[in-house]
Amino acid sequence: MVVAEFGKGNVLITPSVDGDFEKGCLILQNGKGTGVVGGEKSTENFSASEEDIVLTFENAASVDVVIRNLEKLKKMMGGEVEGCRMIEDSLYE
Repeated sequence: MVVAEFGKGNVLITPSVDGDFEKGCLILQNGKGTGVVGGEKSTENFSASEEDIVLTFENAASVDVVIRNLEKLKKMMGGEVEGCRMIEDSLYE
């Protein structure tokens, strides 16, 4: 399993769209972040590698689903337990 650990500023996230602006992706690159959560880098010299994690989206509605679930996770991490799923601790190591 490939894990991108957020919260330390070590993951560079680069959004990209196709030429028709219909399909998009987020490219997650471990170890290429700025060291600051939310820090940004220029994409001028961007290059993808085999170790990257790529999330692809066929339409904007699928982006909304991911956003909705990230918002739910944020609430869960803040202590709201309704609908919480507990998974094994080994995923967090």
